[in-house]
Amino acid sequence: MLHFPLFEKTGQTLLEGQRLFSTRIAERANGIAKADVLELGCGNGEQALWLASTQAPRSYHGIDLYPPHVEHARQEAGRRGIDATFAVDDSQKLTSVADESADVVLCIESAHHYPDKPAFLRQVRRALRPGGRFAIADFTTRGGNPSKFERLIDTYCWTGLQWQEELADAGLVVDFSEDMSEGLQRGLEEVRGTLAKSGGLRTWVAGFLGDRLVAYYLSDLKGDRSYHLFTGFRE
Repeated sequence: MLHFPLFEKTGQTLLEGQRLFSTRIAERANGIAKADVLELGCGNGEQALWLASTQAPRSYHGIDLYPPHVEHARQEAGRRGIDATFAVDDSQKLTSVADESADVVLCIESAHHYPDKPAFLRQVRRALRPGGRFAIADFTTRGGNPSKFERLIDTYCWTGLQWQEELADAGLVVDFSEDMSEGLQRGLEEVRGTLAKSGGLRTWVAGFLGDRLVAYYLSDLKGDRSYHLFTGFRE
């Protein structure tokens, strides 16, 4: 999966922590069983495939801007026999998603890449049926506007207050928010240095880069950024 692990017990693997995090997000959205679920910024589809296979939604559709991610997700859904669909689309436009077609919208650790988050939130509202639920989990910043470096690497974080205000402006009601930084930081610390570096050059390089990424995220959570979950509904 392509998101943070949540800490639950000593010795957990990266994948166990990530699956725990995905399941926790679905629970905070009041569950996704028998729901039509739309996941925005689904990445390589691993979270979607996990939730679609374990949480019994009526349907599960994921979109991502990166075609190789979508192709991987489609292939894995077919190979594993999981009933989930995927499309290439932009979360700020959602041209492939019909009005009021989703009971639940999930966006996990993707929105910090969206420069036009108000447009993204309008699309969330449009895609949701009245009373439909959303769960958005992502980095927040304590500093406000992104730096030149952050814009260069396509990182556009909001403060927690900006999220609250813009969600309301989009016509979305927040009924729960949580700072998840501590649990995610502990999850990263649990897996730091444990990623595989044996089994060939490619595996070693992947493990080394993975550990560097973990260290980078830890420095973020100890610095200017935190990590928040917002859930609520469309009136």
